[in-house]
Amino acid sequence: MRACIDDNSYIGQKNSYRRMKIDKENLEELLMSCQVFPKFQNYMIGFGYRTRESEIGPPSIAFRPLRNNIDIEGFECAYILRYIELTNRTKANPWSLRQYAVYHNYLRSPERPCSAWILLGLWERARTVLENHAEDGHDLKSEHPFEVHLLFVDVAISSWRPYLVYIHDQVMDLSYCAAGTTPNPHPDNFVTVEADDYQKLKRLEDHVTDVLICLDSTTDTLSTFSTMIHQILRSPKIDVDIVAVLIGEKLKETNYLRQRAESILLKIRNTRSVISSLLEHRTGHDLNRQMEALQSIEKEAKNENAIMRELAEKASRDSSSVRILTMITLIYLPFTVVSLLFNAIRASGCKRRKCAICAGLLDFLCCFPSIDVLYNYCLVYLGAL
Repeated sequence: MRACIDDNSYIGQKNSYRRMKIDKENLEELLMSCQVFPKFQNYMIGFGYRTRESEIGPPSIAFRPLRNNIDIEGFECAYILRYIELTNRTKANPWSLRQYAVYHNYLRSPERPCSAWILLGLWERARTVLENHAEDGHDLKSEHPFEVHLLFVDVAISSWRPYLVYIHDQVMDLSYCAAGTTPNPHPDNFVTVEADDYQKLKRLEDHVTDVLICLDSTTDTLSTFSTMIHQILRSPKIDVDIVAVLIGEKLKETNYLRQRAESILLKIRNTRSVISSLLEHRTGHDLNRQMEALQSIEKEAKNENAIMRELAEKASRDSSSVRILTMITLIYLPFTVVSLLFNAIRASGCKRRKCAICAGLLDFLCCFPSIDVLYNYCLVYLGAL
């Protein structure tokens, strides 16, 4: 393993959810050779294998001055910067939350200056900035020790602006939909809101909350730089004013981004409140329509029951009339016919013939299936008499 002096170590990942491209033994040897403080291992926990973001807010910056008897001759620091990356995914969120850890050991000794860097994670843009900085002729050992830190912070800060613009556009689209609809379904509603819109706003709110956490962490890192730069670099030969001014500008930019994120978060909550009210009104309107439909069905059922009851009563009355007519037809009419026959026989004046006719008549009545046939036959018989 190379010595700490003039050492720049790049440890990357295949993707943000994979392990680092270094085994445990080589990593421990690297940390021991560079005399990295043990606290740096706390920053490596989030770079193992994982299936989701388990820790949005990274650990706070660790900054330790290095003293030589009386004066401070350098410092040692470690921190994690969170940034957002556009992945151009179509079926999922096109933005991915990334991170990279920075370790810096700086000694300003005239005999053996040291500026050792260890960078972990997916940090291609930051690495490109660092390599371009070195190609421009900058010497990491002799230049201002906080200048490269500002480059890294600038890479992280600059990634949040397009992401906030993207979220703002998503929120405004849903806000326009909420403003262009009415609580009740109507043909004039050229747009509608659904429960999915409410859930989408909830996801956007979670994303903006993550942005605020990451910006707060970056603000804490910049504040530490702003405090320590005046304590460590006190030599009048070193111009610290320009770097201190740049740190102040980055702090203002971070605070401005935080204010934008808070304003977007407020719009999200207001839009979600409007959509929630619209969905509640729509649900109430649908319930009223369902109740009206049920009442209409109940009314129709009552009318049908009344009609069926009237039909049943009419059928009962008709059946009574039929029974009466049946009784008249089956009882009184045969007796009437028989009476007519007996009267006709009595008028003829023949006893023997009368008895024979009566016996034949009783047997003969049982053979007729209906009164109509019997009646017609009687007419024929009377005519014969």
